[in-house]
Amino acid sequence: MSETYGELFAEMIDRQARFMDRSEIFRRINISRAHFYNVINPNKITSGGNPYTFPTEWGIRMTKEFKDYEYVKTVARDCNCLCITPDELEQLKNGNHEETLTLIQNIIGIAKKE
Repeated sequence: MSETYGELFAEMIDRQARFMDRSEIFRRINISRAHFYNVINPNKITSGGNPYTFPTEWGIRMTKEFKDYEYVKTVARDCNCLCITPDELEQLKNGNHEETLTLIQNIIGIAKKE
């Protein structure tokens, strides 16, 4: 589990990098590679002495472009909200009672995903 949104974003990039080149990922979501590495490294600081903050729009662009809902689900969990992805919604529509109960437990965090 990631401690910061920057680390979570780096994991999301790593997952997509299995399928395409990192430079292509950065181009598609319109971020500079240098800024990305400054954000994901918790030891990097700005000239003002502050750590680099994670731009929220990066997580939204990643979610929109690659349908990776991990960032949105993490932000929702941090805000004590629920996020139901389109895949989970489809499973809720098509599942039987036992599968639906298991899925709802996974969504709200009662049961671990298998």
